Amino acid sequence: MQLTTMTKSLALLLTSTIVTGSVLPRGAATFDGYEVVPASFSGTYNGHEYTLSGDIQGVSAQLEATYGPSTADGNVARSDTVLSRDADSKDGVHCIPIGGQNWQYANSAAIAQSVKDLQSRGGSIHVNGHSCARLSCLTSSAIFLCNDNNDGIAPQLNYIASYASDIINRCGVSPFTPALAAGQEFDTDHYNVIVREDSC
Repeated sequence: MQLTTMTKSLALLLTSTIVTGSVLPRGAATFDGYEVVPASFSGTYNGHEYTLSGDIQGVSAQLEATYGPSTADGNVARSDTVLSRDADSKDGVHCIPIGGQNWQYANSAAIAQSVKDLQSRGGSIHVNGHSCARLSCLTSSAIFLCNDNNDGIAPQLNYIASYASDIINRCGVSPFTPALAAGQEFDTDHYNVIVREDSC
């Protein structure tokens, strides 16, 4: 009986690997009804346009390896503020525990660093319809963008980073060292940002 269960589990694992085309890290996040796909980052780096897949840490490493260290004047100009019309699209922060989800807390300092990384990169992030992409993962602390639309979306990184900031500011548990936070914030354009623990 144990052999049969093990065989079925192995078959399921192999099937999911073939269907998705990649293997997620052990313990990596899953979201009911949504495929977790690599994020697709687009922008300009040192005067070179790019579209690369992965998380912000991997994309930044690829860009630096290909085009050298970042130069301040070579990257896309961007605002460090979120326009009020953008802020009006935010539709509520929900802190864990969230019904039906078994999410764990992320390290707030790691998320704050990821927010800085996303803001400094600039450009946009593309996520297909009905899927989630992990934008960043540092010290088992991740930021995800989930798209509830049928079609793909490509919001600006600076704007998406502001959602993660909202979550660590509103959902923080500070008596712990390090400070922890986790939650989800929605947008009226039918997508949401999640901050939670994940295997990097």
